[in-house]
Amino acid sequence: MPESAPGDRWVAVCGPPRALAEVEHRLLDLGRRAGGAVEVVTHVVRVPEGNHHAGTLRVRGPAAADGWAEPGEAVVVCDEDGEVLLAGDPGHRDHAVAAVRAHRARASGRLVRFPGQDALPDVLPLGELTGRCAVEAVDLLGVADDPGLVLRTRGHVRPQFRDGVVVLPVTAWDDGEVCPFEGPRPRACCSDH
Repeated sequence: MPESAPGDRWVAVCGPPRALAEVEHRLLDLGRRAGGAVEVVTHVVRVPEGNHHAGTLRVRGPAAADGWAEPGEAVVVCDEDGEVLLAGDPGHRDHAVAAVRAHRARASGRLVRFPGQDALPDVLPLGELTGRCAVEAVDLLGVADDPGLVLRTRGHVRPQFRDGVVVLPVTAWDDGEVCPFEGPRPRACCSDH
């Protein structure tokens, strides 16, 4: 995983509840506006009124929060020294700050975009995954470890930050094959995380 570079900025966006796909599209759009994002990450915001998602980006170079917030959103920018700039709706600022700090610390979050992702083929030996992209570890869910396992990506790879490590949870697909636990069309049971 590429380490943070001098001048990196982390940008968080949090607003009213919306579908996860909408949050992802919003983040990808902001990444384009910032000249490209090294990472795009979603975070579950757990609140008594009902869970929703915040999103974060890691971008190279300066990023300004002014003008980025849509109505009802908070936008937070955190620099390499941990200084935070706030803009937008104060009702979502604490959630945005928590998300940007989690991303910066690599503590939690679901990576939508990450280095090496575009070069991943649809099928590859699982043992090659960590050498091809930012994924640093694999979590085998209900699958015995076997050096011959093959990963079938289905064009949808969403690893997670877990305590500073980028981890891809995988599950059984077919004999000798595994696939990312999160599929291209998440089931309703997994819609809130």
